[in-house]
Amino acid sequence: MEANVELGFDADMRDYTICADMLRSLGVKQLRLMTNNPRKVKAMENFGIEVVERVPAATPSTSIIWTPRPASSAIC
Repeated sequence: MEANVELGFDADMRDYTICADMLRSLGVKQLRLMTNNPRKVKAMENFGIEVVERVPAATPSTSIIWTPRPASSAIC
């Protein structure tokens, strides 16, 4: 989101119209939504799809830190 703002865009420009259209075409009126983003809940509700539960998307923590190598040390 910070990158969007730096580029002069809104923080979150995602559009859930196609998702909502697909769900409605399948007859979905209610759902449990797996997300950590409460904006997605609001977006679905704005499209008339009731979110009966938001299920947090758990991500495992890791102690691995990835550091890119300088180009000069690349393995060919």
